[in-house]
Amino acid sequence: MPLLILFVSLLGFAFSAKAETVRLPVVADAGISSERGHLDDNSGASVTVPIRQNQNWSGFETKAYLMRFDTAHLAGMSVKRAWLNVFLARGDLYAIGVCTVLSDWEEGGGLNGQTGRGGASWNWAREPEQGAEPGPDNYWAWPGSGIYSVSWAHPDLRYHHASAREIEIKPLEGGIKHLRFPVASEQVEALAAGLAAGLIMTDDKGQVAEGMSLKGRGTPYRYDHSQDIYLYTRDIQDPSLRPFLEVEGEFADKTPPGSVGELKIISSDPFDPSVTVSFTAPADDGATGEKVLGYDIRYGEESIGEAGWEQ
Repeated sequence: MPLLILFVSLLGFAFSAKAETVRLPVVADAGISSERGHLDDNSGASVTVPIRQNQNWSGFETKAYLMRFDTAHLAGMSVKRAWLNVFLARGDLYAIGVCTVLSDWEEGGGLNGQTGRGGASWNWAREPEQGAEPGPDNYWAWPGSGIYSVSWAHPDLRYHHASAREIEIKPLEGGIKHLRFPVASEQVEALAAGLAAGLIMTDDKGQVAEGMSLKGRGTPYRYDHSQDIYLYTRDIQDPSLRPFLEVEGEFADKTPPGSVGELKIISSDPFDPSVTVSFTAPADDGATGEKVLGYDIRYGEESIGEAGWEQ
């Protein structure tokens, strides 16, 4: 049996001395929906997408917005604060939720919720081609998983809720609204370190619109699409209306994290492909400070060689 070699390193960046604010445009996005009959819908090529969350007797109905950013400009930055900027084509948001997405996904070419466009949806990270058997690249995590499996329901997610008090609203011409609201610095660091493949944005007070759609006592709830809120995507022709992430930080010398210590295998089974390991978790600033954000874990056979670790 080949010898298993395990290596754990810290995720970090090189630092130089400079402070600045970086603006990161959205480089891929898609609207997805958990509404019944629309779990495979993709809106990766739409110029506007609905964002709405309702809670009713039949469960949750969510229309959410997926985003990916080019984080190359964050290399070396110690993130202090960050804000997400979006532009509403219609409606208001009373509170906003932003969560990291831990699995890679495809933007897709769907217009206004089309299927068969190969992109992300509630059910798929990459929708399989028609008639083809889905494979690992198609699932969010495993057969039967959904976007919630790698975001809201995952123990390694980073989530931030922006209340009405935190949302800055700037009215623009034509009834358009520019919304600027904070996201957690840890979420941005997770994107930069490759621990997350994007963010997903939800309407955290969709019950307000739901309540407004009811008429009188005892009126059964019915989903009213006229109450949907719409935001502009990166595909809008006017570049001033495209969403972006605003990051404030500094490029400053910083004490590197401590080393991973006492790494050892504590459990293995020849009939089970998983291996349980333990190690001493280092601090963010050497021997002191907060815990580190994450780890880079690699494994291979003894014959892998030094060059193999880079792959």
